[in-house]
Formats: sequence, structure tokens, C-alpha cells
Amino acid sequence: MKYVKEALRGLGELWMSVMRPTGRSLKENTGLAAVSVVLAFGVWLLVVDTQGGDMRRGTLPNSFVPVIPENVPRGLSVVGLKTEGNIGWVQVQVNVDEDVWNELKSDDFKATVDLSSFPEGEHDGLPVLVTTSVSRGRLEVLGAVPSLIKVTLAQTVTNAVPAQVELHGSALPGLEVGEPQLALDTLVTVSGPKERVDAVEKVVAPVDITDAADTITKRVKFEARDEQGLLVTGVDLDPPTVSVSIPIVRRQLAKVLTVSPTLKGTPAEGYSITGISVTPAVVSVAGNREVLETLSVVNTEAVDVGDAKENVTKKVRLEAPSGTSVVGAPDVTVIVRIEALRGQVSLGVTPAAVGISEGLRLGAAPLVTVTLEGPLPLLKTIGPKDLDAKMDLSGLTEGAHTVKISVEPPTGTSLLSVNPSSVQALLTR
Repeated sequence: MKYVKEALRGLGELWMSVMRPTGRSLKENTGLAAVSVVLAFGVWLLVVDTQGGDMRRGTLPNSFVPVIPENVPRGLSVVGLKTEGNIGWVQVQVNVDEDVWNELKSDDFKATVDLSSFPEGEHDGLPVLVTTSVSRGRLEVLGAVPSLIKVTLAQTVTNAVPAQVELHGSALPGLEVGEPQLALDTLVTVSGPKERVDAVEKVVAPVDITDAADTITKRVKFEARDEQGLLVTGVDLDPPTVSVSIPIVRRQLAKVLTVSPTLKGTPAEGYSITGISVTPAVVSVAGNREVLETLSVVNTEAVDVGDAKENVTKKVRLEAPSGTSVVGAPDVTVIVRIEALRGQVSLGVTPAAVGISEGLRLGAAPLVTVTLEGPLPLLKTIGPKDLDAKMDLSGLTEGAHTVKISVEPPTGTSLLSVNPSSVQALLTR
């Protein structure tokens, strides 16, 4: 905004300078004066714009750029590439517009070390060159942090290693995976530092066949592995890729069916089934088309819930119809949720008088009806003696008084009502 204000201010001054000549001169050169104003305004904006905003100089906090060796001499391989702290990357120092600073990222830069004139051995203090393809924000690359790197070069050796296909995942249910086929000889040339080449026990072509429904033919990148099957880096493979064909044929038709749990027995009196869950809820069943077309569910062995008062969890086998088979695990876990039925009960009770003053006595004790709600099995065990009903007569004098009844319900129940909630209490001497 400040640059626009400066531009407008400069334009005003320029206009006044144009308007100062005599009227006669202005009339004679009106066209020239207008063109001059436009050109001067454009030059002014260009000058203001090129002045730019604030610059920021320093090390970018998120610029972690890997160092790439270039021009490695023939017959040598890089076996060590370490900057200060035994890391193989650097940060970048730049000078750039403040508003572009936070937009820069590691991918905007490339860090390299030139090895064209170095023999076998360890070479310390080699300069790291950082370049960028970014042109915005007047970006200037100042250097790498750290700026030097240690490189170790060793003689390159080669070895022929057997290649094989490594399958990951499984095809769709009802399908059979055939023998993988490689479109080349079984040996791959591994080259690199002797220490790493010697560690390579095999070369694999990993192929993911998860949910595959048909034969797979694809080009796959080779990976070098050691005797534990771990990836070996720092070696070159020739060829680097291979075409792999994996036959996948249909063994039988398969159909996904919902698992229907079978129950037997009934819960204990006062209890009911509130829900049933099955894990897994669906399974694949393989078989002939004619049989599968008649099926929509697959049943389980019976789960006994007879006289149960709590949840029942049981692992049971699936009962696949004749002529079919379950693909995968043959059993499922069934959870039957059982809870006590809830209800209400009303009990007549005489509230106890508390806090009656000395010398006074209560007349006929009132009777109230207390209604509770809770699990039916518990309610059946509760009688009037289990209710803590009281009427507080503290501070009351001789005569008739209206007193509120308080009731503490038994544990596991809730109080619905007290009828009447207040009674007449007659105190006499």
C-alpha cells in the first residue's frame, strides 16, 4: 500500500510540473503532454515496484535437502556420504523477500557434491553446491549448512544374484494364484561397493495381489535383499525392472453372506435379550453356482442363553450348507447382550417421625404410597422395611402441621413418586 501511495504522490508532482508551462505552450503541445504523463507514470510504478519489500536472510528452518553425488568416477561407488553430525543432508541459507520465506520448501532446492576428480578412499571437506529453480521473491542462494561433506569412494564390484517374485496379500476368495513367471533369466547383476554387494542374498520383484480378480501382468522394480530379507541400499541392479506375470484362476465361485447367529434357550426370569453382534458380520462362502444362488445367510452353531443373567460371549463354528465351504476362518464370535427387564413397584409405608420435641407425641401415624422404578429382579426383593421414609418434625410445636415426606430409594432403584407427598401431623402433650 505504501508503494501505491508513493506512486500517486509522484504522479501528482509530475502532473503539476506539466501544468506549470504557459497556457500557450500547453495548448500547442496537448498530445505530447498527455503521452509524457502516461510514460512518466509507468516509469514511476516500475521504479517503485523494483524497490520490493523487506528481505530476509538466514537458514530456512524446513530446508532438509539430501546431498546427491555427481560425476562419480567409473569403477568407483559411494559408500559414505556424511556431513557434520553423520547425516547426508544439508539446510539452505538464502536471501529472499519476507513474504516468500515461508513458502520455500526442500523440493525447491538441489544439493550436490562433484566427485569427478577423486580417487578411491575417504575425502573430507568437499564443498556442497546448492541450486534452485525458484525465481520468485528475488531468491538468492547463499550456501549450504553445513557447507562441507565427507565422501568415501570404494571400488565397484559385481555379482550375479538369483531373482524371484515376492507376493504380498491374497487374491479374492474363491480364486487360486498360479506360479509367478519372470520375463528374463533368473540372474540379476548387482554392482556397487564390495561390502554391500556381498550382503545381497537375493533379488526380489515384489507384487501386491491383494483383492486381485484376474491374471496380473506388470513391470516391477527389483529390490536387493540380505539373508534376513531386509532391503540393501547403495547397489545398482541390472536390469532394474522386470515384467512379471502371475496367473490367477477361479477355483470356485464365491459369495459374501451375512452371518446369522443361532440361539437356544431363554434368559432367566426378569431378563431379556437386548442385542446380538457377530464378528465378522459377513463371510465368503465358496461352492457351486446353483447352491450359492439359493443362499443369503450362513448360520452358526447354537449359542445357549438359557437362564442367563448377563452377556453371553461365545466363539462358534459356521454351518456352511452342503456343497459349500467357508473361505478363511471357519468360526465367528457371537455376543448376546442380556439385561434385566425394568418395571415399577408401589409399596405402602409409614414414615418414621424424626426430630419431635421433648414432651410432644405424634397422633395417628400416616400411611403413604411409595412408587419405585428399577430392574424387575431387584424390585421383587424390596419390601416396605427396605424403604427409608421419614417426616421431619424438628422445631414443631403442639398442634396440627403439614409435613413433607422424604424417601431414600434402595440402591439400584429410582424414586418415581410419594403419595401423598405431604401429610398432616398432629402433635399433642
